[in-house]
Amino acid sequence: MSYSTCLLCDQMVPMYEKFCDKCLANHPTLRQEKFYWKASHDYASEKEKLIQFLHLKGRSMEQVALRVDRHNEIVQDKMCYWKNVEADSWYLYIPRCGVGSLKAHTVIENQDGTITVTPSIEVVGHDNGKPVKRHGYLTNGKWKEV
Repeated sequence: MSYSTCLLCDQMVPMYEKFCDKCLANHPTLRQEKFYWKASHDYASEKEKLIQFLHLKGRSMEQVALRVDRHNEIVQDKMCYWKNVEADSWYLYIPRCGVGSLKAHTVIENQDGTITVTPSIEVVGHDNGKPVKRHGYLTNGKWKEV
């Protein structure tokens, strides 16, 4: 059997499924919504559309952020964070938005390697020249859009 990943939490799901059972239970209206993609390269675009859709409808959701060792290990379709040891500062990459420094924030490194950042994070960037602003919280390595 082939697998894909849930658009919300990146858990494995059967191929062509969009959401895992847990996310469907937490967001029951997703069963009614139609989200399609034609090929695997559309996955990141559709995930971003879903995030914006949920945000516009006032639904909260969490997205797991991936810890990487350095900026050149960023996974383009995943939220990533890393510490620049030489500069002693943390950075956050948000797909289809860009990279933001967490220098003006308090960053707590948790025992499991995730980070918690306060206060909330606002990143202003661009997606192919179109201005994009993302605002949320990173708690225990999970992003929650405001």
